[in-house]
Amino acid sequence: MALPPGIRDREELARRVLARADSRANLDDYVGIQQSAEGGAAEDIRKDLYAEYGRTGQHAEAERVVAMVNLAADEQADPDWD
Repeated sequence: MALPPGIRDREELARRVLARADSRANLDDYVGIQQSAEGGAAEDIRKDLYAEYGRTGQHAEAERVVAMVNLAADEQADPDWD
């Protein structure tokens, strides 16, 4: 099997595929978070995210928001959380 140009080995290809999958999952989670917080259609949320942060920035913003929500959920699951 020929690898895409610029990819040296299968391990590198696997890392790239996993990174893209994580990024897309974060975008989907971001849309779900926004829908639960503010409502709105998924398509509109994605368009607004892209318009505000651009192609590259939208992934970073989605990752940031998902991390914040996960952290808050982890803290609330902590029996010592107030």
